[in-house]
Amino acid sequence: MSDPETRLRWVTEYERTGQAAAVCAAFGISRPTLRKWVERFRTLGPAGLQERPRTPARSPNRKIHAAEEALILRLRRDRRLGLHRLRRELREAHGLTVSADTILKVLRRGGEGRLPDPAPPPADPPPLPAAARPDGLAGTITDLITSGALRPGDKLSEAALGARFGVGRTLVREALKQLAVGGLVVLQRNRGAFVAQPTRQEIEQAYAARRLIEGALVDDVACHCTAHDVRRLRRHVDAQSAALAAGRRGDVVRLLTEFHLVIAGLAENQVLAGLLADLAARTSLAMMLYDDGGHGCAIEEHARMVDLLAAGDAVGARRLMLRHLSTNQGRMQDAAQGRPGG
Repeated sequence: MSDPETRLRWVTEYERTGQAAAVCAAFGISRPTLRKWVERFRTLGPAGLQERPRTPARSPNRKIHAAEEALILRLRRDRRLGLHRLRRELREAHGLTVSADTILKVLRRGGEGRLPDPAPPPADPPPLPAAARPDGLAGTITDLITSGALRPGDKLSEAALGARFGVGRTLVREALKQLAVGGLVVLQRNRGAFVAQPTRQEIEQAYAARRLIEGALVDDVACHCTAHDVRRLRRHVDAQSAALAAGRRGDVVRLLTEFHLVIAGLAENQVLAGLLADLAARTSLAMMLYDDGGHGCAIEEHARMVDLLAAGDAVGARRLMLRHLSTNQGRMQDAAQGRPGG
């Protein structure tokens, strides 16, 4: 039977080395045990290393612990996750299966019944947990790139990222290699890692793939889009308009990209949705690098897309999606002409 101090040594050694097998061998524990305490520590801090009581410290009418309720509110406030993404995040990253009704009750009790308009990102954001997304540190770095916190061409220091996320350089190095395979990061010998700067040819290839994938996804969503889904999409379009009116270009770029991922999340083909996430990150980079306008038109097209999905018009939604992606691609390629790297 271990105590919190022993568990802290496990977690500290793993965060320092990033070597799960070596830590498990050194302390005589299993990988699931190490994973459980690392995830609890990242979520709740030192308090997460305490053994939870086996008797439920809640009334029979409540379906969630106080710590789990705090986690839901933190995910909502810090990462602005909607209902579907909250459920998926809780299930895949934290091993919690929570019903949609329970999540909505928690959000209402915490004053988070409606997702607020996005605020400008802080100039110097605080450290983030390495496992903030289901895909781990690589996914968290992807969020920073697509939000504009890391710009095309920026150098990605292993030491700086490790300090920011509270992890060892080995984990950062592996995450950067993973992102390099996906095309978001470029690794240069003797120079290090840099945020990619997509060329016109890369933009064209990414949009060609997006048209194939998103045409199928929007067709799927139109067939089973619910009233709740429509309200969620309309709120997202409202957030895009608010960011544009406030002149928050970084937020606009992030929200325009995120809208497509929200639609993909409503589809039943999660394989295609996962492929789209990588492609959308690449085109988001291109938008930050080349696109200086046209955001108002894109938001108007998003609003029309929601209308078509609400009406169940799969043919019209697919046609609009293909035209919308082609228009975005053409605008960026025109802007890329004559620029270095284009």
